[in-house]
Amino acid sequence: SSYYGFERERFGSMGSRVSTALHLGYTKSSVSDPFLIFNILVSIAVANIPILMILAIGIFRFVFSGNYVASLIVIFTSGVIISLLLSISTVFIAVYTFRRGVDPDNVIGPLITSIADIITIPGIVLFVWLYETHYVAIFFLFIFSIVLFIYSIFSMIKYKISYTFRREIIKVSEILGIVCFLALIELVSGHFLESFSKEILKTGILSVLFPVILDTLGNYGSVIGARSATRYHLGALKRPVTKDVLYDIAYLASTSILNAVVMVTIALLFMGIADIRYQLGTLHGFLIVFSLTYFLISFVVMTIAVMLAYYSGKIGLDPDNITIPTITTIADLLGSIYVATLSILII
Repeated sequence: SSYYGFERERFGSMGSRVSTALHLGYTKSSVSDPFLIFNILVSIAVANIPILMILAIGIFRFVFSGNYVASLIVIFTSGVIISLLLSISTVFIAVYTFRRGVDPDNVIGPLITSIADIITIPGIVLFVWLYETHYVAIFFLFIFSIVLFIYSIFSMIKYKISYTFRREIIKVSEILGIVCFLALIELVSGHFLESFSKEILKTGILSVLFPVILDTLGNYGSVIGARSATRYHLGALKRPVTKDVLYDIAYLASTSILNAVVMVTIALLFMGIADIRYQLGTLHGFLIVFSLTYFLISFVVMTIAVMLAYYSGKIGLDPDNITIPTITTIADLLGSIYVATLSILII
């Protein structure tokens, strides 16, 4: 959970930074701009340092299992290559939407975190399959990943000669610190979810809904967080609670009720579970309880996102680096507690 969790966080943060740079005119709307290339290289380096940290933590538990070296090769190789694909996708989405007159803050957070979810787990499975069936291919990809990772780090050092990129290096230290810290929180969230996995599986419907719940909560927080970060940089976010902020939160929160109905309907159609019995009462009763509680937790997540953007800026940190990684992690943790609580009530 921590692995794909911080993949989403890192590139959600990158998308917010690129979007703000486009709004403020720091960078041109061209994928060949040095600022954007620098951010691609930074993302490859920064996204994989926490992976190495998690692998270092895992050595105490898995080193004697006989599969640790295989895990190291698969996770590091997939991490570097997936980071390359996601960083290029992030830049392309931000530049393309900005050129089309669409605010990247409204699109890039949910879109890139969803793409990260789609790519990350199948990507790991693909590299596991390559390791088991085409060992020579995975070996060369592993070497390529090491070279690309080292090149990204040296490129970061080289770019320090520019004042602009020295300033970006300071921001990188913020990103690295927050991502490493949040990776530990993701481990706690994953352990908590695993502790209640049996109860969640017994409910049937929540076992299908819980990944969607976590993702959509993170998406709501990402949209509000990215918009709040941009507003802060533009000087429009004078206070954490304003009419515009409350309007944005209320507008998006109102869609969560419809979203909840759609999620439950699709889950039921997907599972084909007409004979499921709910201890909350009828299916309609469950739908009402789920819709209302999902609305409340969505509202809470978005409110926290605004607070993060405002107060991180006030203490001298860059809201683009802090808001999306932190709010997606908080959304995962709150969503896990929310799903676990619902599962206990149902069974």
